[in-house]
Amino acid sequence: MDVLKVIKSTPELMHIPIVVAAGSDDPTFVRAVYELNGNCFIREPNEMTEFLKFIETCYQFWGNVVTLSPKSRKAAAMC
Repeated sequence: MDVLKVIKSTPELMHIPIVVAAGSDDPTFVRAVYELNGNCFIREPNEMTEFLKFIETCYQFWGNVVTLSPKSRKAAAMC
């Protein structure tokens, strides 16, 4: 949660999508993820094969399906 908070409060990084995966789907925790502007919360699968499928699906979705926000002009100027 600390890393999410830092990333989403840093203008140069806030465009980066953050997917939070956890072993619990406690509503308080899930709500906190979205309150800190996490882009997605997913409960981690228990089995390794399901976990690998989860990683592949995330990669495909965020890498090929979604149109991500471009960096801010300020962030691009810093690169």
